Parts: sequence; structure tokens; C-alpha cells
Amino acid sequence: MHSEEHDATITNNDDPQLGDAIGSLFINFALLNSNINSALSALLSLNLVQEKALVLPLQPKQKIDLIKAFTNEYWGKEGISAINSLYKDTEKLIDFRNKLAHGDMVLSEEGGTVSLATYRGKNRFNPKLTAIPSDIVSHNAMHCLFLAKEFRRLAMSINDQFATETNSPLHP
Repeated sequence: MHSEEHDATITNNDDPQLGDAIGSLFINFALLNSNINSALSALLSLNLVQEKALVLPLQPKQKIDLIKAFTNEYWGKEGISAINSLYKDTEKLIDFRNKLAHGDMVLSEEGGTVSLATYRGKNRFNPKLTAIPSDIVSHNAMHCLFLAKEFRRLAMSINDQFATETNSPLHP
């Protein structure tokens, strides 16, 4: 039997859009991760079976590290600078998403504000609470879509180039 007092839904009375923003971030991140898979697979000239066996099990940070390592090894300065910007933005987004996904979320009893608890340094035993405003989460969700499009564009340009170039490492 379900009653109002046992409702498990967490709401943020100060920021009712937070749940939607977090949901959007996670859905958009799934698309970003899929497009990172495509870009890495294109760089390494993997087929679908190889991608599922070798790329899919990796964490997103490992995937972008491999993309960066490959481009540093085989691409010129122009390609490296383009990837470095994409790498830095993606790394920040991964860190933000991971804090929400794996962090300790706290709901205050007064006001119902959702905060992220951080247990580092001097806050090892007494956590630092940081409010999570929906506008920041929404901004990151939209930035996730932008990065997903950039990785998709990268994968498609590599595949197009691979169709015309077969003897040398791929270039942007």
C-alpha cells in the first residue's frame, strides 16, 4: 500500500526543475558516450564487433584518453589543438556527470534543497555541501549535446577520410 508519507520521490522545493535537468544530463551523456565510441572506433579502424569487444567496456575518460594519445602520436599540430579543446571540455563534463552519478546526494530536511556532499581534505569526516542548481545541470546537459555532435562529426570525417586514404594514419 502506498501512502504520501512513504513517497520515495526526491523533490527540491527550491528548484523543482532539478530532476528534469539531471535526467536530461544522463540521457544526453549516453548519446555523448555512444559518439565517443564511434570516434574512437573510427580512429582505430575497428568494425562493429571489435568496437563492442574493445571500446564499449571502457570508461568514457579512458576512451577520450585513447583518442588524445592517438592524435598526439599521428596528427599534426592543427589536429592536436582541435582535439585538445574537445578533450578538455569532455573531461570536465565527465567529471561533472560522475560527481552527480556517484556522489553522495543530501536532501536537507528544512527547505528540501539537494546538495552534493564532498569528503576531501579537511572535509574528510565533515562533508562540504554544495547546492546543485538546475541551471548549471541544464547547461551541462546542453553542452553534452554539443560535444556529442562534435564527436559524431569527428567520427564521420575520419570515416570519410578512411574511404579515400588507406596507407597512412588518419588526419583531421
